[in-house]
Amino acid sequence: MPIDQGISLYKDTRAITRGQQTNAVSAQLKKIETPTKLKGITPTENHIQLVLSGEGGLAEVTLYTDGSKRDKHVGASMVAIKESREIHTESMRLNKVCTVYQAEPCGIRMAIGWIQNQKKKVATNAINIDSKSAILAIANKHTTHPIAVDTRRKLIELRKDISFKIHWVKGHWGIQGNEKAEYMAKIVASYNPNTTYDAIQISRGKRILEDYYTGIWNATYTNSEKGLHTKVLIPSIFHRKTQTLWPNHVLTQFPRNHGCFRSYLYKRTKASSPLCSCPKMEEQTALHLLKDCSLFNEVRPAAFQTLTLPQIMQHHKNTKAVSSLINDIYRMLQQQSLSDQP
Repeated sequence: MPIDQGISLYKDTRAITRGQQTNAVSAQLKKIETPTKLKGITPTENHIQLVLSGEGGLAEVTLYTDGSKRDKHVGASMVAIKESREIHTESMRLNKVCTVYQAEPCGIRMAIGWIQNQKKKVATNAINIDSKSAILAIANKHTTHPIAVDTRRKLIELRKDISFKIHWVKGHWGIQGNEKAEYMAKIVASYNPNTTYDAIQISRGKRILEDYYTGIWNATYTNSEKGLHTKVLIPSIFHRKTQTLWPNHVLTQFPRNHGCFRSYLYKRTKASSPLCSCPKMEEQTALHLLKDCSLFNEVRPAAFQTLTLPQIMQHHKNTKAVSSLINDIYRMLQQQSLSDQP
């Protein structure tokens, strides 16, 4: 990537991790999550106790939460059970660009909100969650994820008046409440016409920024009048990023046509003729040697007869054969250059 675009990408990546605006013009970046910190909490209060045994907790009311991402929607849910009977269920829909990592704490936050609304009607509560990463993020006092921070704040406020414990439970073990929460997150949330949460995760924002500046890089490359030979092999930057043939001293000379090729040496008065020594007597360029030179017919891979040059450089199965051909050509060119001085 050109250095100026690389610097802009670096600055904008730092900006979104600090909740600042970027120079990139993208509507998606306007919805990115803003990192935040929990303030005004004393060290003695700033601790969330977890039970990570894998077994569900028992209490007067047992709550289960879950988050799910499917092809067309992302959902979160919670289920409250008392005396083996469901007393409350709730689900929410997130934007399809959201992740499970965002959905899981949303389900936990719903459960906490329901407990708060009971206003001490329930003596004890157990919140059972099958996502260890979600509860560890919430328990981490250094977390800056906005949903995790908000959920953590609510938990700290809640335990001042209400007794509860947070348990990690193993998923897909046939636990009734957990199975119901999973069903609601996957199915029920999809019928909700309202999207409650649509912020983009910072990690996705970084990918958006990389794609944005790669797009500028690609436009600069494709619109330039320079590098016409290179564009025959590498038509775009996006194509370059999918190639399996990666640069080395020998390989880089072929896409650029800069090396021991007679056409290149002749322009710099280091060869007596730009023509190849094969019977065709065409100008000896990298493309001629790769595709048409009869001196390499026996070692030229069959892929050159059925695929375009960009496709040949893109398919991994051609890597070994094409690398071998390039090395054979390069050895011949070195021998020619020793005896071809004008």
